[in-house]
Amino acid sequence: MHKRLRSGALATAGTVLTVATVMTAMPRSAQAVPSFARQTGLACEACHTVFPQLTPFGRRFKMNGYTLTTKPGVSDENTSKQSTLSLADLPPISAMVQATSTWWNAAPYEKGGVNGSHVQNGDVMFPRQLSLFYAGRISDHLGAYLQMTYDGGSGTFGIDNSDLRYSDHTADNKWVWGVTVNNNPGVQDVWENNPGGWAFPFIKPAQYPGAKYALGAAEPQIMALGQTSAGAGGYVFYNDSIYAEFSMYRSTAFQRGGVVDTQVALANNQQGNPQIENYAPYWRAAYEKDWGHRSFEIGTSGMFMKMNQNGIANTTASFSPGLPNDYTDLGVDTQYQYIAGDHVAEFTANYWHETQNNNNSLVGAGGTYTNATDNVNWFEAVASYWYQRKIGGSIGYTKQWGNNDALLYGTGLGSNTSFTSMNGSPDTQWETLEVDYLPWLNTKVMLQYNIYNEILGGTNFNQMGRVRSAMDNNTLMLGLWTAF
Repeated sequence: MHKRLRSGALATAGTVLTVATVMTAMPRSAQAVPSFARQTGLACEACHTVFPQLTPFGRRFKMNGYTLTTKPGVSDENTSKQSTLSLADLPPISAMVQATSTWWNAAPYEKGGVNGSHVQNGDVMFPRQLSLFYAGRISDHLGAYLQMTYDGGSGTFGIDNSDLRYSDHTADNKWVWGVTVNNNPGVQDVWENNPGGWAFPFIKPAQYPGAKYALGAAEPQIMALGQTSAGAGGYVFYNDSIYAEFSMYRSTAFQRGGVVDTQVALANNQQGNPQIENYAPYWRAAYEKDWGHRSFEIGTSGMFMKMNQNGIANTTASFSPGLPNDYTDLGVDTQYQYIAGDHVAEFTANYWHETQNNNNSLVGAGGTYTNATDNVNWFEAVASYWYQRKIGGSIGYTKQWGNNDALLYGTGLGSNTSFTSMNGSPDTQWETLEVDYLPWLNTKVMLQYNIYNEILGGTNFNQMGRVRSAMDNNTLMLGLWTAF
């Protein structure tokens, strides 16, 4: 019987053990992602700047399969001294609660409302989200981050972001390699710089359909695949600096928030959600340089998808033919972190370009698209600072733009159930200002304000058949986020 410590790609295993021993002995007012903290004996500042953003140590913890531990477990060996059993001493279970209250500059019109009635302003959502996690080491090389969430907005409970990893490394720690199985291209990214995965703002305002985070066609398609797809792939990390990954994704059989199965959809004369036809390849490459209290990363990623717009695969003879569009999403990103004493500063930026080749049957009069080819661009930059990891905040700038498409985005008031552009443009721009206070390292109180300069090509847009100003969508949100 024995126990093992798997550190992988860290400076030295001895340093990690020393830090873990010292910090375990010290009194701590709080811990980070709780099951990870209980597993490693480290306070959350070891892996996070301010949760959920990762430090260089946190990124390596994730790439090494969430397996670093200082706790004894249940283990066994055969006569050849090969490990035959390795179990954690405690199940890595955690919970998370979010609560928010949101005020619009002007309350939106009610869907299908009479005489321009508005929804109630200043909504309160408690819980906004309630999540349960299995997050941590399963065995020597295997670890998981599995999340199930109750969403107060939709009233549903289902699988959220999840990542299962198998990882190992060479004896000299020069090479780390692993396999990831996950349900969201971007959630496995250790730099958390993909807007479809973990990215600022980590809690978004509660918005009506069609507002900031529900623009649909005006965002790169890769951002819409979370929890509706599943993928598997491999990655390598060389010399603490060069990262490469390749994965393949496919739509899940059961999709949260839509028709759950194409066979059920056909039987009930319904249309399913857009689905990946066959498989969609995803790639990621990045370079990181760490020195002193600083780290810098620059990287690129991309994905090619053939998406059936009616959710029915055209490769199955018994089903009606699907109508696929081709999407090519290409992104570049960068990150800079400064972590020293009382001061933590971070800057991130990412840019995405999508080329969408539309199915000929969907183009033109009576179709969905005006153009045979559409494109959309997304740019986001965020600067953050915290003092003593207690008080700080972030400033974010986001802009999306592309070519005009009258059928896709609309060119007028439309019906009282629609949300469309007044001129056929997807161009949207906003800024996010957030102030954070952390009374403990695992609890965050935030005040966030979103400022809209342009929505769907202008300072005005159509909401439920009425003209609404982009500035009417300005939102003030008070939020609470705690994990235990």
